[in-house]
Amino acid sequence: QFTINPSLHTGVLDTIGLNLYPNPTKDFLHLNIFLGHPQNLEVSIINAKGYEVTRFQRTNFTVGNEFVDTKNMSPGIYYCSIFGDWGVTTKRFVVTD
Repeated sequence: QFTINPSLHTGVLDTIGLNLYPNPTKDFLHLNIFLGHPQNLEVSIINAKGYEVTRFQRTNFTVGNEFVDTKNMSPGIYYCSIFGDWGVTTKRFVVTD
């Protein structure tokens, strides 16, 4: 005879949100970020060749908006990554003329 006890999950499931707009963009990129709990995060913008063009950090961040100036970025494909306690989330965006 044996007994099966289902696992009890007591942690909070975090939802990570990253929305980028307008996409494609010309002058600026609006980042709407949602994290499940306050934490430190880094934002990195990388071009299609793999070069980081900008990086910034925020502390004790949960929900908010950030803006990235794209006026001096060459037209092309870029990747916006946010790094935090959960790992990394990445989205693609396009800069136009």
